[in-house]
Amino acid sequence: MTENETKTCPYCGETILAIAKKCRYCGEWFDAPLPEPKKTKECPVCGEEIDADATVCPVCHENITEQKVESVKLHYVTHEPNFWQKLFQVYWVNPKSWLLKELTVDDGNITISVLNGNSLSAPIEECSFKFQIDKYDRMEIYVKHENRKIHFKEIPFMLEDEQWDDIRAFILDSCNAKITTLGKMTNAMMKIKEILECVVLK
Repeated sequence: MTENETKTCPYCGETILAIAKKCRYCGEWFDAPLPEPKKTKECPVCGEEIDADATVCPVCHENITEQKVESVKLHYVTHEPNFWQKLFQVYWVNPKSWLLKELTVDDGNITISVLNGNSLSAPIEECSFKFQIDKYDRMEIYVKHENRKIHFKEIPFMLEDEQWDDIRAFILDSCNAKITTLGKMTNAMMKIKEILECVVLK
């Protein structure tokens, strides 16, 4: 190959020297190693694709740091709300199969019982967890182990706010929980509502 031989830049189509390692017109380098594709993961809270190394979601700002399930210990027994608490929370519209009675997490195992008598006890790593968050920022949690399923909903006053926060953090941080399709739809609708409200205010 002589110094005067030319070639066509594959990026911009201009004629350049054949020995060139960089196009003098568009600035592209030739034979440069391709960058590795960026690794991503799905945020367990909002479902958006984010950087694989992220510990806080840049979209919903939730902490998504994974914890070892063996290190988590929880034990909560709910109490029944009084009449006014029930009325305020529309407690009666939720079936007893949705109302948590007791939850225990210890030594890598989880035990859940609800008010209708159903229960589930299994190693956490053998369970699948899904969740959705309603417009009142209350979490609904679905747990499945083999052919058994259990579902419960966050009802204020049945536990202290800090206790519900502990359960929520455990589900999001330790269980590799996935957001449900309905949860994704709810998030999308909330975003649309926020955009429309901003437009109206302007």
